[in-house]
Amino acid sequence: MKKFFSKFGAWASTLPILFFPAVTMAQISKGTEKLAEVATASGFKQGPTLPVMVGNIINIILSIVGVYFVVIIVYAGWLYLSDSGDSAKVKKAKTLMGQAVIGIVIILAAYSISNFVITNLASIAA
Repeated sequence: MKKFFSKFGAWASTLPILFFPAVTMAQISKGTEKLAEVATASGFKQGPTLPVMVGNIINIILSIVGVYFVVIIVYAGWLYLSDSGDSAKVKKAKTLMGQAVIGIVIILAAYSISNFVITNLASIAA
């Protein structure tokens, strides 16, 4: 099981790099005419501002961690249902489920706080 979680962690850390290459696109300076010509000729658009980019990265990370806690809840439910009368498995399942629920509550709070802060920063920066 530890091998599964280490592989899951490795995939979860590389997914933002693989699926979100637009985050790494450099912004084009407004003062340079040649870069602006190249950008318009190639079809690139002006990228998002820094607060919006940081907010997107935070939202992606919080989403991945939220999915991780849902997987833990499913695993704890499986342990609970397949206990076969073993009280140690029941105790472990209840502990895991409680910890996962607390983790989801913390992730939801972090998501709402970061969304509020990033939205206000983006409106100030604009």
